[in-house]
Amino acid sequence: MSRTLLSNRLKELVNIGLITRLEKQGTGQVDYVLTKPGKALESVVFSMASWGQEWLETEPSLENIDGSFLMWDIRRNVRIHEDLPNLFIAHFLLIDMPENKSEYWLIFEHGQVDLCYVDRGFKPDVHIEVSARELTKIWMGWEDFNAAVEDHRLKFKGPKKYTEIAEYWIGCSTLAHIKKREKHLLVAE
Repeated sequence: MSRTLLSNRLKELVNIGLITRLEKQGTGQVDYVLTKPGKALESVVFSMASWGQEWLETEPSLENIDGSFLMWDIRRNVRIHEDLPNLFIAHFLLIDMPENKSEYWLIFEHGQVDLCYVDRGFKPDVHIEVSARELTKIWMGWEDFNAAVEDHRLKFKGPKKYTEIAEYWIGCSTLAHIKKREKHLLVAE
């Protein structure tokens, strides 16, 4: 989905009262929050997403990956591990993205996680190098995290005490537990 289309859809959802747009003072960061009617649709939307996770082919989803959207979804679902320091920074390099859209920083601080698109002189604790395509497959549960590490499709640099628990703190999509049907049963988009 293009950014323009996403922006238009978000405006439409705000206008019909399903979400509220919240802009953080000082940072200008924008978040969207479900309203009460929006929350009432949660089970419907999750059911449709679950169906897609189980029944749709994966290849069309991997053709035009938006690295920013992927990283934002990861940021929303990461887990804070007790062994991570209060300020913990993970640098992601998505090797198949254009140079101006290839670097992201997850910043864990004071029990919260933020995502940064601009290098502000961070000193990352962990560096992660992976293609957006591979990260999407891992994130969605279509590829095994440990197999990707063993095959060097997902590379970590940093202290072992952080990299060996990376699968935990990176987490996975809320749909990753839903397994695909056999290939011959899948529906093409």
